[in-house]
Amino acid sequence: MTDLVNTWITRLCESHALGAGKLDEFGQWQLVFEQDHRCAVYLPADSPHLFFTAEICPIPDNAREAFYAALLSHNLSLLDTGGASFAIDPVDGMVWLNFGQPLISLDAASFENSLGTFLELAIRWHSRFSETVPGTEPFLGRPVENDPLFAGMRI
Repeated sequence: MTDLVNTWITRLCESHALGAGKLDEFGQWQLVFEQDHRCAVYLPADSPHLFFTAEICPIPDNAREAFYAALLSHNLSLLDTGGASFAIDPVDGMVWLNFGQPLISLDAASFENSLGTFLELAIRWHSRFSETVPGTEPFLGRPVENDPLFAGMRI
């Protein structure tokens, strides 16, 4: 499956002038997009699923309990997250957005569309979190109030 995913990544990189790209020895391909947003495509060994993950924001220093409760409530509301979910990385103190999809449901075009949708969603959530005053709890409403509801990843 690694060769297949590398073919999709190569096609994506060529069509969007991203330079060369492929999964590393850990099954990850990392990219930086629009204003230093970090994202990775991850194919665990022997997994039937491909995962997308993107860094969203640091965990706030104050009101953590309310922040965590809000993140969990957004995980329940799939319309807000497009089927993705938030996770906390305790090592670097960051909030990440994650999405997994069965490899069997993907081809080159659906891979590119799904990743594109995921990146758009990650940028919106990142932007919403960064609009807050430093030292205060990030706003956890919908990413952009006038956006149509996200009904899932486009494939």
